[in-house]
Amino acid sequence: MAESPTLRRFLVIADGSPEAPAAALFAGFRAKATGGQVVILRVVEPADFSGWLGIGVAMRDEAMAAGQTNAVALARLVEAEVGVMPEVRVREGKIRDTLATEIARDPLIKVLVLAAGSSRAGPGPLVASIASGKAFSPRPVAVTIVPGELGADALRDLG
Repeated sequence: MAESPTLRRFLVIADGSPEAPAAALFAGFRAKATGGQVVILRVVEPADFSGWLGIGVAMRDEAMAAGQTNAVALARLVEAEVGVMPEVRVREGKIRDTLATEIARDPLIKVLVLAAGSSRAGPGPLVASIASGKAFSPRPVAVTIVPGELGADALRDLG
């Protein structure tokens, strides 16, 4: 089945932060309202275990499995609240590089949805990076930043 040329995907980062569900739910509501899709991306940062190859492989596999579990849990939340099941992607790499690669590989990703944290630590590294004007994408995508403390009802209203 050929995909519609107008189909757009909303990309959400599953980073385990308290605000990640807000970004995922907003993306889900927007995707449902516009006939789009949601992609949840979990990026597992590589660890350096060069002196302990066997342990490094086991720890990498464990981190990838934990990342998959985290991303699937976020996808199930979206499915339960919105009625759409996101696609889950788990990649290994540095977050900014992996994000750029994912956007470059998938031309249907049109919107990156982030949720800003409201703690003293600030809005989060990706939100802060975007706010400072640092490009992360090889092609233009829209960026939507939602307040991370919003619940499903408020996000449904916005979406």
